[in-house]
Amino acid sequence: MEKVALDAQDLVRATMVGAKDADCSTVTEVKDAVTSVVEAQALATSQSLTQQLRTTCLTLLGSIQGLPSTIQDKAQQVSSSIEELQASFSSASCFQDLSSSALARSREMVTKAQESLDELLDYVMQNIPLDWIVGPFTPAGDSPLCPDELVEEGKKVEA
Repeated sequence: MEKVALDAQDLVRATMVGAKDADCSTVTEVKDAVTSVVEAQALATSQSLTQQLRTTCLTLLGSIQGLPSTIQDKAQQVSSSIEELQASFSSASCFQDLSSSALARSREMVTKAQESLDELLDYVMQNIPLDWIVGPFTPAGDSPLCPDELVEEGKKVEA
């Protein structure tokens, strides 16, 4: 939360300096300058986030091999949607370059992506693939017998 406050303070300072440098003489001019800086910062943040999301989706696709094809297909759809979203944001130089329908569609894409990733997470939490579990859990050669093996050998298992 503190970082956001500092960023906002930095943004206000930069905007005021920009407005002063632009020789803004009216409240409307200052307001327009502030709006311009805020929109530029919001677009840059959106572009950065969509790029990070795209990279994460590509990494995810490589990590879910072995899961059911329905899960992999959903992840592929999410990745394709995010790639499309990233392409539209990266080509925009301002929010006005993005139509209201494109912005609405991007909101829907992100919502669907979140729902699909939530489903993937639920699946993995309930069905952890065995090849994802890392071992060995005991040093090689020192594996103690488990209680079932002790019982089979006729040894008494003490709790």
